[in-house]
Amino acid sequence: MKKTTIVDLIAYTTQLNPAQRFDEYTPVAWHDVLGDMEATFEQCREAIARVARTERWIYPSAIREELQTILAAVNPPPRAEILSAPPAPREARLEAAARGKARCEAAIAAANPYRLTREDAPEIPENLRKAREVAVGYRAGQARRDRSLKLGAAGNEVLSQINRNRKATT
Repeated sequence: MKKTTIVDLIAYTTQLNPAQRFDEYTPVAWHDVLGDMEATFEQCREAIARVARTERWIYPSAIREELQTILAAVNPPPRAEILSAPPAPREARLEAAARGKARCEAAIAAANPYRLTREDAPEIPENLRKAREVAVGYRAGQARRDRSLKLGAAGNEVLSQINRNRKATT
C-alpha cells in the first residue's frame, strides 16, 4: 500500500471519528502496520467503516484484521495442485530419492575430495580383521550374559600381540 493511500485513509478516518487525534507521525505509524497489505482504497475504506461500526477508536491493527477478512473473501487461496493430482507411483518416488541421494553424494565428494569411499578404501590388515571378529563375538556374548565366554585362540593371540606392543612402547 502506498503512503499516499495511507494519508487518504487517515483523512477518511478523521471524518468518521473527529475526536480521534492524529499528528504528523500517524501516516508513518499506520504505514508500518498496513504498508505490506495489497488492497485498494475502497477495500481499506470498507475495513475502516467496519471497525468504526464496532469500536470507539479506530486502530490500524483492527483495520488490518478487517482488511485480511475482506481480502480473504475476495481472493481465496488457490487450492493446492497436489490435492487433486493422483499420488505418484512408489517407483517414481524411489527413483527421485535415488537421484537426490546421488546429487548429495556428488556435492559431498566435490567439497571433500580426500574422503575415501568403500571402493577406494585400502584392504584391512588380517590381524585387524581378526581383532574385529573377536570383538564382535565377545560383545555378542556379553549381550547374552554368557558366563562361559572365552576369547578363544584368535582372541588370545590378539591380546598377546597388544600386550607385546604395549611393552615395546614403554
